[in-house]
Amino acid sequence: MKGKKGNNMKNRVLILSVVMMSFLLLFQFDLQADESNNEITVYVNDEKVEFEIKPIIIKNRTLVPIRGVFEKLNAKVDWNRETNQVIVKDENVELLLEVGNDAVLVDGRLEFLDTQSILIEGRTLVPLRFIAEALNYEVSWNGETRRIDINSLNTVPKNQEILPTVKSKETLVQLLNYSNQLNSYIESRIMIDSGIVSNTTMQEEKAAEDYSDTNNQVEGVEEGDVVKTDGDYIYYIKNNEVIIMSTDPSKLEVVATISVDKRGNISDIYVNEGRLSIIGSSYVYYAYPVELMSINDKGIQPYYNTANTFLLTYDITEITEPTVIIDMDYEGSLVSSRLINSMLYLVTSKNFYYYETSITDIEEYSNKPKYSNNLTNEVTIIDYSEIFYFPHYIKPNFLMTIGVDLDTKAVDVQSYLGSAENVYASLDNLYLTFTDYEYTNVGQGVIYVPNYKVNTAIYKYELNNGVVNYKTKGIVEGKIINQFSLDEYNDDLRIATTIGEMWDLTNVSRNNIFILDENLNKISELTGLAEGERIYSTRFAGERIYMVTFKQIDPFFVIDASDPLNPMVLGELKIPGFSTYMHILDENHVLGFGKDTIERDGFTQIGGVKLSLFDVTNPMVPIESKVEIIGTSGTYSELEYNHKALMISLSKGIMAFPISVASETPYSINFIGAYVYDVSDSDFVFRGTVSHQINDKTYDYDNQIQRIIYIGDYIYTLSQGKMKVTAIQSMEIIGSLEF
Repeated sequence: MKGKKGNNMKNRVLILSVVMMSFLLLFQFDLQADESNNEITVYVNDEKVEFEIKPIIIKNRTLVPIRGVFEKLNAKVDWNRETNQVIVKDENVELLLEVGNDAVLVDGRLEFLDTQSILIEGRTLVPLRFIAEALNYEVSWNGETRRIDINSLNTVPKNQEILPTVKSKETLVQLLNYSNQLNSYIESRIMIDSGIVSNTTMQEEKAAEDYSDTNNQVEGVEEGDVVKTDGDYIYYIKNNEVIIMSTDPSKLEVVATISVDKRGNISDIYVNEGRLSIIGSSYVYYAYPVELMSINDKGIQPYYNTANTFLLTYDITEITEPTVIIDMDYEGSLVSSRLINSMLYLVTSKNFYYYETSITDIEEYSNKPKYSNNLTNEVTIIDYSEIFYFPHYIKPNFLMTIGVDLDTKAVDVQSYLGSAENVYASLDNLYLTFTDYEYTNVGQGVIYVPNYKVNTAIYKYELNNGVVNYKTKGIVEGKIINQFSLDEYNDDLRIATTIGEMWDLTNVSRNNIFILDENLNKISELTGLAEGERIYSTRFAGERIYMVTFKQIDPFFVIDASDPLNPMVLGELKIPGFSTYMHILDENHVLGFGKDTIERDGFTQIGGVKLSLFDVTNPMVPIESKVEIIGTSGTYSELEYNHKALMISLSKGIMAFPISVASETPYSINFIGAYVYDVSDSDFVFRGTVSHQINDKTYDYDNQIQRIIYIGDYIYTLSQGKMKVTAIQSMEIIGSLEF
């Protein structure tokens, strides 16, 4: 019995062991099954994505490695190891993320994540849903199968026409953080040529008024300058004063002087319907709230001063006693100004300093744009919620667009985070341009430093009786030189750019014309002109476009833009030298101002100032019908970079510009003054000179002629020391006034 009982015990142990083994096997199978069920799977258009590192869930958000999924979504993915930023980009959208940061840029617009990107085993994991939806894909989650499906919406994201606002201090800091890293990186990798381009739109001269106007870019859009006239008086900037002078050659006198020594430096003046507007820059103390003031032995002091633009408008109906009717301060330095009828428009830009942590009350106050009405002692502080920003172009700068109705004194001010590089204005619209760096993938491996190409972003504003309203944005390849690279015609915007660099064999320069519709959508382009050279001047004249490029010779292009959908080169002329400014005489003649060049031993040497008359009667075969070279190397005229230095009137048959003429003797100047010409629609002939210098051998800055105007039959030349009056017909000096 005992043996049978022992066998039974053995059998029981064996059975128990088998049961336990079976239970363990089943338990292990269940664990494996549970682990398998817990694994997150991701499918793109029903195709499973394999990962080197498995997706994880944090705060109910799935994070995945940056590669794999997004490359299946036809997006380029990179990690910029120098800025520690992740870039995800397809043909429509660009995202910029930073590891450990809950802020992300989506096409330059800041958004906040509820889960940050993280690093695991040296790999970056990013939130899947946010990026996929930003790339215009639909994301669905099945909780039972733990499966994520990503499917294309087959739609193109709409262009967001409304600019975003800064909203808060936190947003401001994040925007500047991204911008600071990217701009520091870009500046270390991309070298940008500097250069000069100048052109101006042909203007119809005023038949009823026999005096000259500023050589404005666009007819009816007045630009500020150092001198203005209404025919009865001349208004001229001397240092920090505006001198008002009579124009009667027999009785020249200063009738009034407006000094702004305590306000700063004057840059622009305008005369309009019995009003004189003075615009200048300074550093001022704003009226800080009392609780933010510091008290010392000198009393209550403001925290700091800041760059500022002031506007003073005077009633000059009583010319000897100008009366202030507008007195404003706008934070920031003047970028540009325009006057259209009685509506004055200004753009200002202010650099500021920021801190990523603990911005104090005083710092927050100083880092918000402000403006003041000094006649009412009212200071307006623009809050973060009212400050717009330009996606892809963030700078530690505040930009202001300002509209002033000089009749009603109403003021419209809008503020933006950024800084305009160029300003162009038509009668109806204002355009601001910015350099935009677009990420490009060049396929150099899994982890590498990405490249960026240079674009020009254009922001368009409607000008409506002193109010400046944002309308839309556009972008073109390449960079422009200045405001004269743009022109509005029949509601289209034409823009000339240069892509690449002249001396970079891997990115050789080439030049382009782009035509954009009223919504700034590109409708046509003419690209690849003058490879290896860059634009020096562009002139838009209705359905014709004239372009000068240069490296060693001067190609002068005649471009037909009569069909905005199909611009084409009609003719090309290659000659020595180059033009930095072109002026339209008539439909068949263009006058060019620039530099002569001389080829010696394989090198290009810059010579004297060159005047070229281009005959485009046959646009297929343009010719240089007349040339005049003034002086030798070292000869200089402000007209080379500033179109306002030219006085020209076809109806009067007169043209003049300031010039300093060098001779063959090194460092020798033969003449300092102004050259005067007879001019017609097809010719120019030297008439004579005017000088304010005591002699040609002794240079006196105060007697260097800055501007030339005409009133009636007389030429008035102005320098910081004097004004001279010259009879146009005889070229005799008939009056002089020192001041």
